[in-house]
Amino acid sequence: KLSFASRFCSNNFQDHPLTGIHCSFEKTKLILKSTNGATFYSSEVQVEGKEVSELYLHKKTFSILKNIFDSESLQKISINKNSIVLKSLNNCLQIFIEKAVDHFPNQINDWLDKKSSAEIKVSTFELIKSLKIFNGIFGDASVQINAEKNILELSCKEKTSEDKKESNMAAKESVVVEYLSGTTKSAYNSKYFLDCLDSLQSTWVELKFINMT
Repeated sequence: KLSFASRFCSNNFQDHPLTGIHCSFEKTKLILKSTNGATFYSSEVQVEGKEVSELYLHKKTFSILKNIFDSESLQKISINKNSIVLKSLNNCLQIFIEKAVDHFPNQINDWLDKKSSAEIKVSTFELIKSLKIFNGIFGDASVQINAEKNILELSCKEKTSEDKKESNMAAKESVVVEYLSGTTKSAYNSKYFLDCLDSLQSTWVELKFINMT
């Protein structure tokens, strides 16, 4: 889950100030959150804890833990205002915390509370298949999404350069949906979209579109 969360961290402060993974321990669960402004990731892990605390971890934390602990199970995590200590049977890692952290932005929670303009349930496999086709042809391009009348339509076209007014390459795919209500027209980066679907690890996915204006 740390690996997935790291994909949605901002790469630099200029793009978005949250470059780390927000972790909040709430006694029986660990909640992971990350965002780069365009995408937001949240996941929970069941834990046995005694205290409530929160901190930010560097997005490279997952690869560090994997290299140190390999297939070992973590037996204990200890947190104070200065550091976090992770222990297994054979290894111990102490990560020093430079500064106390702020709460995760409430603005994102406000977005999640907005009413959906469209809700879609679709096969993850079919959606990923179409996106991979676009990504293979057009690279890291923007995918246009059009949903109405029980049809989810994805389209993409070649990026145009300054000396080329129009593109001759375009593709369109229709994806059969299990359920669709409302209508939406939007666009999303194909790579980010694939990362989102991969992180869900589910046979079916529910897409909810909100009006940001």
